[in-house]
Amino acid sequence: MRRFDRLEAPEFWKDFDERWQLRLSEAGASDVNPLRWQHAGRSLAHWFHQTVRPASEPRLCAYCDGALAVTSGETIDHFVPMRLARHRALNWTNLFPACSLCNSHFKRDRCPWGVAKPDRDPVDTWFDFDPETGELRARLELGPAVRRRVRRAIWMFQLNTQDRCNARRWVFKQIANAKLVDDADT
Repeated sequence: MRRFDRLEAPEFWKDFDERWQLRLSEAGASDVNPLRWQHAGRSLAHWFHQTVRPASEPRLCAYCDGALAVTSGETIDHFVPMRLARHRALNWTNLFPACSLCNSHFKRDRCPWGVAKPDRDPVDTWFDFDPETGELRARLELGPAVRRRVRRAIWMFQLNTQDRCNARRWVFKQIANAKLVDDADT
């Protein structure tokens, strides 16, 4: 799991969040998905995926680092599920770009209390990657509470299934090959 560096919400997002808060007080708001609302001819979901990270960053799942719209469908995960906190449906820091496997199959609408959070926690220093197997593990030097959070994230998002380990090893090889090319050019 890599750290997810989230950009600030675009200016218009706050207005939509305020509209959503007002809408919640109305009858019938429970069946509405505000991520389908439109701004400048595009859904808020589209805007989220376009603006949540720097344009130079690859479009990866915040949890498994899988390439979105390549290895799996591109979805938006509500870290605290909407069923528990509808008022956070458009809360920028509650939303994560996620592959459909992590979002819909593994996490679903479970609340991830006690899971390493990729935008707040120093996950780059909490997870060890084995380049031979592709597996992720909690670093040994971490305290017991942090190790539990890392192991819970690995379990919740099924980060060590064979297909995910294979994909992670492939990405690692691509990065290593790109570095070799860069080093040869300098």
